Order: sequence, then C-alpha cells, then structure tokens
Amino acid sequence: MMMFFEMGGYSMFSVLLCGLAGLLVALYATSRPSEPRIVLAERLAKADVFFALAGYASNVAATFHYVTTHDHGPDGYAMILITGLYESTAPVIMGFTFVALIHTALAIAAFRLAKQAP
Repeated sequence: MMMFFEMGGYSMFSVLLCGLAGLLVALYATSRPSEPRIVLAERLAKADVFFALAGYASNVAATFHYVTTHDHGPDGYAMILITGLYESTAPVIMGFTFVALIHTALAIAAFRLAKQAP
C-alpha cells in the first residue's frame, strides 16, 4: 500500500483525506440516515473524483516534463513514459475506489431513510 501511495505522489493526500471524510459521513449516514448527511457524502464523493482527476493530470504532466527534459538511452524514453503513465493512475484508482465505497454506503442509507418515511 505504501508503494501504491508513493507512486501517486502528493496528490494522493487530497484523494485520501476527501475519500475518508466522505466514507465516514456515508457510514454515519447508514446508522442515522438524513438527507443532509447523504447530500454531504455525495458532494464529498464528487470532490474526490475531481481530486483524483487533478492528481492524474498533474502526474501525467510531471511524466511528460521529465521525459522531455532529461536525456535517456534509445529505449529509455518509452520505458520512462510507460512507467510514469502507469504510476499516474494511482490517484484515479484510489479515488474511484472511495467513490464506489461511499455510494455503496449511501445506497444503504437511502434505503433506511425511505423506510423511515411515513
């Protein structure tokens, strides 16, 4: 997990913090469902998607910058580019995993909220 976090770089912190906040709110909403809690968790999930995409974009930009400003052997460019691009996907993988977990908990919260309605 540490290697995965290291691959994503600094953008992983915002994805992790926003994802954990959204997941905690969503899990709390499963035990005490209310419309404001559900909306807050949905908004945090949406913010997590944008943090993940911003992290991906910044990592891809860093990869392209490194490839164009450093000298590599004849096969070095492709190797560095492929490695950088696959490492760049770490924020997206973590962010979308959080979004899936948040929405799973929100489905339970919405079901319980609907059962409470008269």
